[in-house]
Amino acid sequence: MLGWGYGEEVNIGSLPEITRETVDAIDLNADIETAKANNYTLRSTEKQLANARTEAVISELTVTRDTAVKNIEADITDLYSALCQSLTSLESASDSLSSSAASLAAARRKSEAGMMTAKDLASAESSYRSAETNLKTKQCSLVNAYINYKAAVDGLAET
Repeated sequence: MLGWGYGEEVNIGSLPEITRETVDAIDLNADIETAKANNYTLRSTEKQLANARTEAVISELTVTRDTAVKNIEADITDLYSALCQSLTSLESASDSLSSSAASLAAARRKSEAGMMTAKDLASAESSYRSAETNLKTKQCSLVNAYINYKAAVDGLAET
């Protein structure tokens, strides 16, 4: 069901890296126009409108088209905002991991010097692992937000 034959070796690669530069390179206005051009529902409505003959049908299709355009613009804008939020969350998680790493290093030095209990050291290690897991989760969320944004630009925006 995933495209691999029975018994084939499955190769699952690493997540693509989405960076601040990747997000900053996005031209929201151009992507909104691209999304409008790529959206199947909007294109279909525009073709129907071009072929419409009666005033009632023209009026109905004009409203449908205008609503679809507004929905596409809103969807792309919302997805871009979600992408930016995901990036900010990732950067925050990265800072938290750096802080946890520094705390863990300090805890290990204190433990080696006999100034910290094993329980406190284990707590610092647990905190570090939690921050590490949080960072990986935020990376996955950022990739998901980026894929959703690109899919909408490629024609799958809500209409």
